[in-house]
Amino acid sequence: MESAQIQQKLLHEAEYIGYEIIRRAKKDEFGIYWDSLPIDTKEDVQESIFAGDAGIILFLSELAKQSSDTIFDTTVNSGLEALYNRCLSKPTDNYAFYTGRAGVAYLCSLLVGEKKSKNYRIMLLTSYQVVNAF
Repeated sequence: MESAQIQQKLLHEAEYIGYEIIRRAKKDEFGIYWDSLPIDTKEDVQESIFAGDAGIILFLSELAKQSSDTIFDTTVNSGLEALYNRCLSKPTDNYAFYTGRAGVAYLCSLLVGEKKSKNYRIMLLTSYQVVNAF
């Protein structure tokens, strides 16, 4: 199998996973979210890169770069806005990168450079609020 064929097959498999992730999304007062592995038993929804919405949004944002289907980018936009609002309204005492709010601020900083969007710039400029919402 040639390299281009392998890349196409991998993209197809990643898209399949992305569609399944989107299918399993739920909504609440903050917007779109996903059930995830419980790290902190006090919370049903996790924000973390390791086992929460930030990691899912990071995966979908990388997939959106490779896929021609705009649903991935649309879901990233919706998911990030909901994640951001959830973080602002639900304080925590976890500053960790993989399991805490530092990963959320990192995700915002990654996406602001890629999206060149006013909303992402505002989120980045105020991401200290997310990290400091403890």
